[in-house]
Amino acid sequence: LRSTICKYPTITTIFNFASKKFIAKITPTRISFELLDGKVSLIKYLNTLIMEVGTNSYLMKGTTNISLNENSFIYKVLSVVSSSLCFKDITADYHFEVVDKAARKVNVQVHVNKDTNGILDVEVSNVQATKIAMIINISSM
Repeated sequence: LRSTICKYPTITTIFNFASKKFIAKITPTRISFELLDGKVSLIKYLNTLIMEVGTNSYLMKGTTNISLNENSFIYKVLSVVSSSLCFKDITADYHFEVVDKAARKVNVQVHVNKDTNGILDVEVSNVQATKIAMIINISSM
């Protein structure tokens, strides 16, 4: 039995402007973008993804995160448009699964947090018993 470490290729792109730097990194399971002003991160986007395909099942799950600095243009526009739209950090965790394709059994979960508050929880499943639940926290928005 022999073990080997398989490293996935990574694509890294860096654009340098007068005072700004844009960095993008892409791997098969992760995508990230960041805009820096000097050494200060203005906007950061990160998406991690796991996919598994079986003969009768399918799974896609991951996390998407966007972080904004108060000095970023997008943050300033959002704060002018509406305080409920303004955020420093927003994260979405998702889980889409076809448990049994032949029996049409699915399990879907989506959770979204804005800063430290949960703003959306959705769960749809018919694996054991049909269940549809959605919670939207308007007061946190």
